[in-house]
Amino acid sequence: MARIAARIAALLLGIALVSGPAAADDAGTANAFALLALLNDARQAAGAAPLIMQPALHAFASAWAAEPSIQQRLDHPSDTSQVAWIESNVTPRWKHIGENIALAHSVREAHDVLMASAIHRANALGDFTHVGIGAARDSAGQLWVAYNFITAPELNQRDVAARP
Repeated sequence: MARIAARIAALLLGIALVSGPAAADDAGTANAFALLALLNDARQAAGAAPLIMQPALHAFASAWAAEPSIQQRLDHPSDTSQVAWIESNVTPRWKHIGENIALAHSVREAHDVLMASAIHRANALGDFTHVGIGAARDSAGQLWVAYNFITAPELNQRDVAARP
């Protein structure tokens, strides 16, 4: 009987471990696309073209948002590591790159805080063609957000991340 109980406990723990990160990934992706909608609304209001969510940039931004949520430190990646990653995984023929990071309690607050800062607003409304957005919540429920912007005209509609 104890063996059966131990097996059931191990099975339930395995299910929790498997379903936990997937649920977090789904919520992170949903938050990323909610941020994209707010960003593109702001861009439209400013007369700028909408940005396209690029899958590899979305993956990079998602990983970068998750890292500080674990480390509890808001920081930009080094320029050299970001450029090397973009050139290896997105395109070596980029023209401009930019990044915004934020810590907030909600999607709306993250968007509003970034748009209230002149330098972050300039990135958000800048001459970019694609974006990757990552969002991760820490154990206290805070939302860690990373945007990676790129101007790369040769990227096309096939390079669009799937919505949740």
